[in-house]
Amino acid sequence: MKLIVVGAGGAARALLRRIGEVWEVVVVDPDAGRLRRIAAVRRVQTLLGDGSRREVLDEAGLAGAAAVVAALDDDDANLEVCRVAGDKAIVAAAVAAEPERLDDYRLLGAHAFSPDRLAARRVQSLLEHRTEFSASIAGGLAEGLDVRVVADSPVRGQPLRDVTAHDWLVVSVVRDGRMIVPHGGTVLETGDLVTVIGSVEAYPAIVASFTSGVARFPTDVGTSVGVALRSAADLEAAVAEAAGLAATSAAESVTLVHEAAPPGEDGPAQELIRTVIGWDTDLPVRTRAVTGDPGDALLGWPRDGAIGLVVVPSRGKRGPVGRRRVAAVCRAATRRRRPVLFSRGATRYRRIVVPARDTGAGWAAARAAIDLGSHTGLPLTAVAVVPPLFIAGDEARGEAARAAARLQDEAAVQGVSVRPVIEQGNPVRVLERHVDRTSLLVLGLSGRRFRTLAPGITGHLARRAAGSVLVVPVEP
Repeated sequence: MKLIVVGAGGAARALLRRIGEVWEVVVVDPDAGRLRRIAAVRRVQTLLGDGSRREVLDEAGLAGAAAVVAALDDDDANLEVCRVAGDKAIVAAAVAAEPERLDDYRLLGAHAFSPDRLAARRVQSLLEHRTEFSASIAGGLAEGLDVRVVADSPVRGQPLRDVTAHDWLVVSVVRDGRMIVPHGGTVLETGDLVTVIGSVEAYPAIVASFTSGVARFPTDVGTSVGVALRSAADLEAAVAEAAGLAATSAAESVTLVHEAAPPGEDGPAQELIRTVIGWDTDLPVRTRAVTGDPGDALLGWPRDGAIGLVVVPSRGKRGPVGRRRVAAVCRAATRRRRPVLFSRGATRYRRIVVPARDTGAGWAAARAAIDLGSHTGLPLTAVAVVPPLFIAGDEARGEAARAAARLQDEAAVQGVSVRPVIEQGNPVRVLERHVDRTSLLVLGLSGRRFRTLAPGITGHLARRAAGSVLVVPVEP
């Protein structure tokens, strides 16, 4: 992710000492000596020039930047930097030279902080959402910080005895609005706000331990990708896609669910199973024989840690057969809280498309997409849809830009690149335009009741999108 810092003074140097290595930083300053000093803090690109000029910011790479920080000693110049960034819907923050000018920045919609000694911490908190607060303590020899445990945090699910190091300590955990005094056996959970104290030298290690990301999808639900095996037609479509998805995710196996053969007989599924095993994908193939329709059995499978993702076939040019089938599958996914892939038979994806939405369903989709991007090495296309102005109001575009920027921030933790796209229009039609046969579209599934005649964005796209559609239920 690219960050442009305009100004190479003390506040800028303090910020660069704190933010993570996921940021590709370009520093712009008219003073060559200050650029040399800031280049000694960490590896950055430097550009000599007046960063308040649009052409200089363009040369610094404004078009591809996720955020811009203005840290010059001149508030008028800082305000111009923020205005140029805001015109391109890029997150803008500033270190105000004079505290009385803070309102001028806010009128532009920019984040501004003062004085210098606090600004670096507050800008870091803006850019890196997982670190919510930090402060210098013990006469400057130690740091105290609050960090949020998120779904892909490497410490999630770990007891503190396996997390802490000799030079830092977890002193409190806030969970569901109440404080827990932690001990070695306290297991950290998603959503915990953790207060950590450690030496200044340990600060980078603390941040890395709590704010880096681990790709887990779909193993939070189960370790295997399940697919129904009814006939040879499934081998070239749903089964092939299930095997490919299992091989490029954290899943450990593929589970073929088939109809049980009569006692003493070798049913027709056995030859198909041998064919799948013969693909030699280095992925374990498991089988489950059931009575009745394998697809129905798979959708009703208990959430027991065995099957973490269900693949269902799509038929016809417009996707699955009928709204009723889509509604039934989505209701089963919501009830079991298990992701479902509406397969179009793609054996290899070229890109992953995900909406950029700051909602529960939006983040359920984003986390799954980021995990898959981490495993496959594919970039994400994050589509932020702005409703028509008469519906959404003037703030809608800014909200869309912020959602896209935050998704970029979260993806960068796992080294996944994101191409943000902001468009105005109908969400279904906008997303459809960005999905082809080689795309994987990842959508969130809220806990609302899924109705056949009112399927919402997810239901419409599960039927209509050209590529495969992965729906991810929101965890309660």
